[in-house]
Amino acid sequence: GIRVHTAPKASFEIKAVGDPEHHAGPALRSHMRDFLVDQLRPFGEIDPSDHRGMYAVDGVIKNLSQATNRRDVEVSCAVQLIVSRQPGGGVFMLTSGEATVQKPKLQWRPQLRPSMELEALEAAVRGASEDLVSQLARQ
Repeated sequence: GIRVHTAPKASFEIKAVGDPEHHAGPALRSHMRDFLVDQLRPFGEIDPSDHRGMYAVDGVIKNLSQATNRRDVEVSCAVQLIVSRQPGGGVFMLTSGEATVQKPKLQWRPQLRPSMELEALEAAVRGASEDLVSQLARQ
């Protein structure tokens, strides 16, 4: 994409990622947080040292599942980002993203699952964070 270099307009405090259904392991949760930081960094300051971010962002892994149909094995991931105003403001915005990664059944091996989960997670987070950024821009 096109990077426009302007002074950071926003600052974000990125919270730990939640996984209420316990579908994802700690590695995937921490990867989601890191990936979210990368997605939001062009648009503002991340985790200001004094914890005075303008917005707190909580990421949640809503779904992470695997399904098999006649031809493919697919891994799906859905995430939600919950943005609240700091300090102590209520929920200000919700965005979500969802993605599915497929492999032909003939090529599928169980050891492929982690990389498919990662790919689906990143695509879902990318969708949710693009939505977040475009909603913020309209504020």
